[in-house]
Amino acid sequence: MIAMADLDMRMNDDERMEPREETTSIRLGEDEKQCTYVGGSMPEGLINGFIATLRRNKDLFAWKAADMPGIDPSVISHKLSVFREAKPVAQKRRKMGEEKRKTAFEETEKLLQAGFIQEAQ
Repeated sequence: MIAMADLDMRMNDDERMEPREETTSIRLGEDEKQCTYVGGSMPEGLINGFIATLRRNKDLFAWKAADMPGIDPSVISHKLSVFREAKPVAQKRRKMGEEKRKTAFEETEKLLQAGFIQEAQ
């Protein structure tokens, strides 16, 4: 049997992978969110060529959900397995602050518009 702690990443105490060395943030596009990280100890000649290659190919990165249209569900999809005979349980309403509620709404709208999620019937 799977416990809820196994499904909730916040309950996972396993060590996370961390870089072996300091990293340097590299901005690839006009938007400040279009950045990636490279190892700080790379030789300057190598890092300059690496950054130039990344910048030439920045259109290959998916910066937001809308940048990945048309992913075939046979490649990847997520579905919730629901026991049809189970009785629904009314959970306590969780209140969010105005800022969190606004952000959650905006992110949900982005996913709906990109076709990544759909309302369950």
